[in-house]
Formats: sequence, structure tokens, C-alpha cells
Amino acid sequence: MERHVQNMTLTKLQSALAKVPRVPLAKLPTPLDELTRLGPRLGIRLLLKREDLTGLALGGNKSRMFEYLMADAVDKKADVVVGGAAAQSNFCRQLAAACAALGLELHLFLREVRGKVDREPQGNLLLDLLFGATVRILEVSPTEQRARMEAHVVELRRAGRRPYFPQGEKYLGALAYIACAAELYGQLDAAGITADWILTSAAGETQAGLVVGTKLLGRATQVIGINPGVTWWDVPTEVKRFGEGAARRLGLTCPIDPAEVINYGQYAGEGYGTPSPEGLAALALMARTEGILLDPVYTSKALVGLQDLIRKGVIQTGQTVVFLHTGGLPALFAYTEALAGAGLTTLQA
Repeated sequence: MERHVQNMTLTKLQSALAKVPRVPLAKLPTPLDELTRLGPRLGIRLLLKREDLTGLALGGNKSRMFEYLMADAVDKKADVVVGGAAAQSNFCRQLAAACAALGLELHLFLREVRGKVDREPQGNLLLDLLFGATVRILEVSPTEQRARMEAHVVELRRAGRRPYFPQGEKYLGALAYIACAAELYGQLDAAGITADWILTSAAGETQAGLVVGTKLLGRATQVIGINPGVTWWDVPTEVKRFGEGAARRLGLTCPIDPAEVINYGQYAGEGYGTPSPEGLAALALMARTEGILLDPVYTSKALVGLQDLIRKGVIQTGQTVVFLHTGGLPALFAYTEALAGAGLTTLQA
């Protein structure tokens, strides 16, 4: 079996991607904006890939993924979808909207991260309910949550239903970010810009797709993932699995050595789904220098990582960085206590 990377032109990669079924759910292409205040402040040229503006259910990186995943669900004649993640999951919010748009029933198994506050219908959870999802909130580990979802899929099949489990098809999510990489490099080429780095909040499909797209196109750009606190799998191993699976779906080979996957886990603070003081400060920095919102548990931590990597000299002064904004803005409204505790929403006396 051929094991070398099949380098190809942008046009050929886009042609291969066009052969994969997808349903239009996202507003694409997303903008690539230069941050002319924050970039100089950090000592770099900073571009923002606006995946927060994909449109579906207030946007985010999962919108691209569901174009491929929901096409697969429709092809398999699914009549119900089963999914789940944390109670304030961006994945589940966009999945709920995608299912509503396609007339598919959705059963969500959500996991408490912050205790009973996660049961308050606010932020992403509020939108899950508005989109008509059937929601169960569990006090379980991620492993047990996955087992409960898979058992529910079996129960539905026994009852004569045709369930679809998108979290069993993660290579399709990675495929979406191969497409995003092609879109991004096309934008950079058109602007005459060479990026030294792409940095994003990621611990799975998003980073996998960006890595594969970069390798297939033969670009020297390095892809950095800032892990928001995922501890239930080995990130480099999963990036390899998802990325190579997505390449195979395109009929291509793109071997990934887990040792080449750049993913930093030290910026997660107290863990997944929990804001960090540094992240909230970064969120305020972006808001008050560029008028752009980050979310409290993903992209804000990615900006913390970017700042630290610049301080450490990993990312050097004057280099060009694309910060891929994965969205998550509805979660802001479920973390008002944390924002207030950080002094970011104080009213004048």
C-alpha cells in the first residue's frame, strides 16, 4: 500500500472534495480578516478565519462537519439521530439545528460538567431545546455517556427505527476541515500571504482535517491545536485516525505520525467546560481590541496558548498566524457568573 503523502494542487483537492455528498447548511466561504490592532500588540501578523460566522444556529466549526455527516445520515435513510457531549456543547447545538432543518428527530444525551447549573436552559442548552431536541442530562463520565448513547442506538434499531450516530463517523468531520483548509489556502494565495502557523482550539477532527489539508497541498504551514481539556482520548492518536480516515474517503493517502501532531494541553485550566482566569482575560482582550467575541471555554483558551507560545519564542515576532475561530458564542450566556467574577461585566455605581 502506498504510504507517502499524495501532494496535489488546490484545484485537484477541491475536485476530490466535490465528489463527496454534502448538504448545504453553512454559509461559506467564511471570511479571513486581519486583526490590525491585536496582531501588532502581540508582535505578529494575525489573521482570523471566521468559522464563528458559518451561520447555522449562530455559527461554529461544527456547521461544516454536519454538511457531510447529515448527507451521510440522509443517504442511510435515518429517521432519528443520537448525539451527546457536555451540557453546553456547541456540537449538540449545531446538530440540533441541522436535524431541525432536515426534519430529523434528535435524541441528545448531555453530560453535567459544572453541576446543577448545567440544567438551566441557557446558552447552547436553551437552543437545543428550541430546535426541538429530546434532551437527557446525565451525571456520568464521558466513557459512560458514550456507552449510554450506543446502547440507545441499539434500542432504537430493535424498535424498528433507523438511527444515525454522527459521533461514530468522525472521519467525516475531519473531511470538512480538509475542505476548510483548501478554502483557507485559496484565500491566502489570493491575498499573496504565506501563513507560518494555523492555531485553533482543537483536540480531534478539526485539527485532523487542517493537518491533512496542509500536507496534501504541500504547504509548510504548521498546525497547532490548543486542547480545551479533552482527557478521554490520546489526541495525537485520534488526529491520526480521523485524518487518515478522511483522506481515505477521498481516495487519497496521507499518513500522519502522531509525533508530528502539535497539540498543547496546558492551557485548559481546571478542565473541559470550565473557564480559566487567563482565558477570560484573553476573551476580554479580543473583545476590547477588535470588537470580536470569543467563547469562555474553547477559543479563549486558544488565545491564551497563542500569547504564551509567542512569549516562549515558539511563534516568533513578525510571523504570520491564522487563528481559526471555532465559534461557541452562545455559551457566553451560560457563564455569566464566571464573567462577573472576573470583573468583566461590572456596572458603574
